Amino acid sequence: MHNKKGIILTITVIFVMILIIMAGAALILWTNHAIITERQIRRMRAFYTAEAAITRALDELRRTGTSPANVSLNNLTANVTYNSTSGSVNASVYY
Repeated sequence: MHNKKGIILTITVIFVMILIIMAGAALILWTNHAIITERQIRRMRAFYTAEAAITRALDELRRTGTSPANVSLNNLTANVTYNSTSGSVNASVYY
């Protein structure tokens, strides 16, 4: 009888250890997924902020003849550059 209790205890301990390891692996995967998702959201916000800054800079260039150097949108600042020879407008956002 004591031998069967020892085997059941050993099997139970091994099973619990496997469950703990699987739970730890799942937690690591979920954490990594959350970090990747947050980075994608930041990149998308920066991209659309840069596009909006270019639109705003072009609008101001048409209205006033000058382009703003910095445009603040969505709690981000876009650095806007205008090249008068090529007529191009570039914006960069650091997040």
